[in-house]
Amino acid sequence: MKAIIAANWKMNLTKEEASDLVGALSPVIDSVDIETIICPPACYFYIFNQLNSSVNLGAQNISQ
Repeated sequence: MKAIIAANWKMNLTKEEASDLVGALSPVIDSVDIETIICPPACYFYIFNQLNSSVNLGAQNISQ
């Protein structure tokens, strides 16, 4: 069975912080044999959709 890492950000990052984190994580995610699921706020989905990586997206609302 493949290991799974899931991250749920809730409302903890700004747009700029999310972009920086995506840029830093993308090469790491692509270099390991782990299924990665990131659940950013819905308003940041477009940042991840631009990636050419193996990251999977999970949905959440942006409510407090």
